[in-house]
Amino acid sequence: ALSDTNLSRCKSCIRVNAMNVHKSYQTITHYHFDWLTPAGDYPKSAIMVVECKDGRWMIVQEFGEDYGCFEGVLKNECDLITKPTFYPDLRSAAMSGFGMMKQLYPLYDDNLFNEFLSEIPE
Repeated sequence: ALSDTNLSRCKSCIRVNAMNVHKSYQTITHYHFDWLTPAGDYPKSAIMVVECKDGRWMIVQEFGEDYGCFEGVLKNECDLITKPTFYPDLRSAAMSGFGMMKQLYPLYDDNLFNEFLSEIPE
């Protein structure tokens, strides 16, 4: 769940600025990486791998605050301050996102990641 602070920021961003990450970066596709943790729980924080209209990919924290420690990850859908790290394709963005997930949740089964990667056309 979003913290009260982030929820307030996001509501304010949408209401006042009518601008968010998806609009600002003209996003067209995204994948949610919010799988159950190795313990079978919902994660406290999760990311999305997001494609921009120009073909670049970036990582956006979908909820929670755990991924805020990684440089280039947007803190939430209203974070227009952080400079995102852009990736040239889905595979490289996904691999980076998986690496972050493994740092936070080391027991994630690599089979989840490998299955996702196997579905991406070469």
